[in-house]
Amino acid sequence: MEEISRYHRIYKFENGATLVYFKHNLTNTTEFHVGFIGGSSQDKIPGTAHFLKHMILNELPEIKAEKLFKIFKDNNVISNAYTSQKLITFYANAPNTVLEQTFDLYGKLIRNNKFTKKSIDNERMAINEDILMSKDETSPPDWLEVAIKRIKKSDKKGENILGTKKTISHIDKNVLLEYKERVFCSENMVISVVSNYEFEHIKDLCEKYFVKDAISKKENAIKYKTTEYKPLKNYVSLITDPNQKTVEINVSFMQKRIERESTLFLHIEAYLFNDFAGLLINELRVKRGLVYSANYKPIVLTNNLTLNNFNILTSKNKVNEALKVLSNIIKRVAQKGITQEQLDTCKKMIKISEEDRKTGLKYKDPYNNLIKYLEGVEVFYNNQLHKVKDLTLEEVNKYLKETYSDANGIIDIFGDLPQDYYDHYDLQKMMNFKNPEVYYDVATKEYYTYKNDEVIKKKDLKHILSGDNDYEKIGHIALLDEYSVNSEKEKSPQKNNILTENNLQALANFSVEQKLALLSQVIKIIGLNVEVQLEIETENAKNKEENKKQTEESSTINLE
Repeated sequence: MEEISRYHRIYKFENGATLVYFKHNLTNTTEFHVGFIGGSSQDKIPGTAHFLKHMILNELPEIKAEKLFKIFKDNNVISNAYTSQKLITFYANAPNTVLEQTFDLYGKLIRNNKFTKKSIDNERMAINEDILMSKDETSPPDWLEVAIKRIKKSDKKGENILGTKKTISHIDKNVLLEYKERVFCSENMVISVVSNYEFEHIKDLCEKYFVKDAISKKENAIKYKTTEYKPLKNYVSLITDPNQKTVEINVSFMQKRIERESTLFLHIEAYLFNDFAGLLINELRVKRGLVYSANYKPIVLTNNLTLNNFNILTSKNKVNEALKVLSNIIKRVAQKGITQEQLDTCKKMIKISEEDRKTGLKYKDPYNNLIKYLEGVEVFYNNQLHKVKDLTLEEVNKYLKETYSDANGIIDIFGDLPQDYYDHYDLQKMMNFKNPEVYYDVATKEYYTYKNDEVIKKKDLKHILSGDNDYEKIGHIALLDEYSVNSEKEKSPQKNNILTENNLQALANFSVEQKLALLSQVIKIIGLNVEVQLEIETENAKNKEENKKQTEESSTINLE
């Protein structure tokens, strides 16, 4: 669907290429991304798309690499490229004085097919270094990214973006050009531009340097696969690492709400939680000295699932008290909301920042615009700040209650944990999460209720597992992961780890096909390195009917 405005527009060229345009008013610069749908998911040899990205920004027959980089530097052009499972993107940020030259240069780079053997071999060595560095990653994980990965439906196709040393050794000019000819057609081209130039000028530049020479191959058009997030009911991960002398706490509340609505209330939440006047720093650090840092950060995912994330950095002896204070903040906000005075102060601050200072800055990240378009969500909407002024106290407190009361959420705690930290169930109650009904005891191999530790009979378990869909059925069981990290950084399951083979295999009140599908989905969502296989004994089968009969009678699920 084409969106038309002086300030933003989504435009389809005749050959199928797409332009996503936004007009900013910051500087006399233009940022653009030229993307091709496909990415590593289209690799025939793992690492091909990533290798091709390197080669495209490497050199031209008439301009060697050293001179190319000097042109970028002398003209103050920032250049880069990205490869994902779904997309290859070539990026530039250029002053408008050299914009047309930059478009011209990028157009030539993207169309270039004359890769030399020397350049390919040199780049292969650089990529092998990338692969080695990726295996030697020692920096701590971004726990918000970890939380997002848990609820993201995994797609194994093209997952190995870099490839391996072995696969990279098989990539030559023919492999690169075959991929390029197959994927780089106009139907797969999406250009995202943020500029202070008007739309017509940008459209003409894109058509002249990118679109006009792009070959149309409708049969090669790739359907972009939108990202799926399947939120678990709750997930708690406690990781003990005595080598990290601090403790990082991340608590994320999951909610389904379109980005337009989430950003409307974001201004209220930022005022309520962040900065030194906000509840987090004021109560956790200023009053009690429990944390080094504490902040609130919402992430709106592409299918309008929002993670309202609280991040705290504290020490071993202050973990439990910090958790308790955070819990009190969450419960107070959910139950009592904010006062009219607080809301009026927030609106006053917005008036000062938006009206009295008269900034009126308009900017949107071109890469985010590109991804939003491909994911099929709303790309452009009006600034929500002026709508905040019309919010009533009733609307704000209703939002806070819905978001932070009886919620689904994720808890990650990592570092040098004390011996007496809260258990999984207590943590979920503290943070106002929807509490799971069931836990699995590895020793007895039975299910129990969290509330009174009663053994659950199989017929009752089936009732508890009932839900609106397969994910709901699974969600009623607490999927908890707890392990320690020793000095060699090896993960060793503890005895009370209830996310086990028996736990997963106990979801056995479904058909064989359902079990296989459900287990595969859960394992992918959670990110376990576990392979689910359906083994069928057919050794004595004489025909297809006998095979079918034995499949029904002797199908088993093995977790290895």
